Amino acid sequence: MENVSSTAGVREGSEEGTLPVEAGENALYLTAFAVIGIRKAFDICPLLKINTALNKADSFLHENALPPRNTFTLAIVAYALSLGDKMHPRFRLIVSALKREALVKGNPPIYRFWKDSLQRTGSSTPNAGTAGMVETTAYALLTSLSLKDMNYVNPIIKWLAEEQRFGGGFYSTQDTINAIEGLTEYSLLVKQLHLNMDINVSYKNKGNFHHYKVTEKNFLGRPVEVPLNDDLVISTGYSNGLATVHVKTIVHKTSTSEEVCSFYLKIDTQDVEASGYSGFGDSGYKRIVACASYKSSREESSSGSSHAVMDISLPTGIGANQEDLQAFVEGVDQLLTDYQIKDGHVILQLNSIPSNEFLCVRFRIFELFQVGFLNPATFTVYEYHRPDKQCTMFYSTSDTKLQKVCEGPTCKCIEADCGQMQEDLDLTISANTRKATACKPEIAYAYKVSITSVTEENVFVKYSATLLDIYKAGEAVAEKGSEITFIKKTTCANAALVKGRQYLMMGKEALQIKYNFSFKYIYPLDSSTWIEYWPTDTSCPSCQAFIAHLDEFAEDIFLNGCENV
Repeated sequence: MENVSSTAGVREGSEEGTLPVEAGENALYLTAFAVIGIRKAFDICPLLKINTALNKADSFLHENALPPRNTFTLAIVAYALSLGDKMHPRFRLIVSALKREALVKGNPPIYRFWKDSLQRTGSSTPNAGTAGMVETTAYALLTSLSLKDMNYVNPIIKWLAEEQRFGGGFYSTQDTINAIEGLTEYSLLVKQLHLNMDINVSYKNKGNFHHYKVTEKNFLGRPVEVPLNDDLVISTGYSNGLATVHVKTIVHKTSTSEEVCSFYLKIDTQDVEASGYSGFGDSGYKRIVACASYKSSREESSSGSSHAVMDISLPTGIGANQEDLQAFVEGVDQLLTDYQIKDGHVILQLNSIPSNEFLCVRFRIFELFQVGFLNPATFTVYEYHRPDKQCTMFYSTSDTKLQKVCEGPTCKCIEADCGQMQEDLDLTISANTRKATACKPEIAYAYKVSITSVTEENVFVKYSATLLDIYKAGEAVAEKGSEITFIKKTTCANAALVKGRQYLMMGKEALQIKYNFSFKYIYPLDSSTWIEYWPTDTSCPSCQAFIAHLDEFAEDIFLNGCENV
C-alpha cells in the first residue's frame, strides 16, 4: 500500500469519491478508500498477501489520522478502520476525535451531523458543500453502526432522512450512494416494527386537508397538491412506524433564475434549402441549432464546464436525424461523447462546454406525422454531476396560428393571430357602430378597463387590468372592480396596450383555466377583438367629442342592451 499516494492527482469529484483539496490528505483518503473496497470483498478472495497489505494500510491510518486536519478524511478513515480491529486503542481515539467534530441540534440531540472543517458555513442552498456534509455524515453513520451505538445513531438518521431531496436522492451521485448505504445498514440492524400509522395533513387555520393510512402493504402515500395559502401541519397518531414527509414548493416561472443557471443558451430552428431530403416540404428541410456556453463563477479558473448534458425536447410529431448526431460522435473533433433519442428527447453527452464561446450542435429534423398544434418545446443544459444548476429555455419549430397558454399545470390552446387596435380618437366611429359590434353573436363581452401591468411570459404578453365597467358579460364570472387578464403573442405589434391607459375592449369568450381550486379567466387579443383607447384627458381638441361618443354608446347599451340592433 506504500505507493497509494502516487495517485493523488485524481481530480476532485471523480467517480472514486470526493478527493480532499489538500495534498497532505490525499494519501490518507485514498488508502482508506482502498481499504473499504478490499475489506468488503475480502471474503471472496482471502489471500495472505491481501491480508498483509491490509494490516500495513491499517497501521498507516492509525499512525497518521490524528490530529485531524480534515473532518471528511477523518470520517472515511474511521469507517475503514471500523471494518477491521475495533478493539485497537488508536481506533478508539480516532472515533472519539470524530465524535468531537459532530454538530448537534437539540438537548437531548435531535439532529447530529458533520461538516468538513474546510467548508464554508451558512450555506443553505444545495451545492458541493452540502453534498460534502452528507458524504461526511454518511461515513460517520457507518462507523457508528459498526459499533452498534444505536442511541448515538438515531439523530444522525433523522438528519440524513430529512436532508433528502424531493423524489429521493441527495446532491450528487457519490453522497447519494454513501447515504443510501448508511440508511440500508441501519434498516438491517433496527428491530422491525409492525407498520401501522395514521398521518394527517392539515392547515394551521383552515383545518384538515388530507389523511394517510400507512401499513405494511400500503407503505407509500400518493402525492397531493396543496395550495400554500396557509401553514401546513403534519401530525401522526399513536401508532407504530417511522415516516418521512417530503414537501416540494413549486413556483411557476418561465424564465431561468440567473442565481441557479450556469450556462448561456440559444436555440433556433432554421429552414435550409436542399434537395433529396424529406423534411418539412419539397423545397428543403429544417434543422435545430442548439448552442450553449458556460458561466464561470468568480472563484473558478476553469475555461469550461465539466461533463455536460444537453436535453432537447422535440415537439409532438417531430423526429431527429440520427446520422447528423452520429457524425458528431464519430467526427475528428468528437463534439459529442454519446447521444440518445428517448421519449421525444434528444439527449447529448459532452465532455465540456467552453466559457469563451458558444458550442453549437446542429441536426436535421423531420415530420413523423402532422400535428395541428405543436407545443413550444424546451432546451435544457446542465453539468452531469450538478443537475441542480440546470438552465432551460423554450423554443418552437412551427409558425402555427395556435399557441398554448398556461396557468400552473393547466393549459388551453388559443388562436395566435393578432388583434387590431382602432385609430385613436376616430370620430367617424359612431355609438351605433360600437353597439352593433358589441351585439354580434361571436362577441361575448364588452368592458371598459384600465391596464395595471404588462409582463412577458414565454411567447406571450400578459396585460393585467382593472374592470371599470361591464356593458356585456359572457360566461366568465367577472365583477366590476376585479382584476382580469388579456393576452397576446409577443410578435403582435398592433395590439400594444399601455400601462395606465383605459380602453374599450370587446371580444370572444374568455379562456377558462382551472387554477388551484377555482377558475381563472384570460381574454385573448385575437383578430375578432375590438380594442379602442378611452382617453381620460379632455384637454385635447377632439377628446371631448370622442368621449361623448363613447359615453353615448355606454349609456345606450346599459339601458337598452342589444335591442333594436
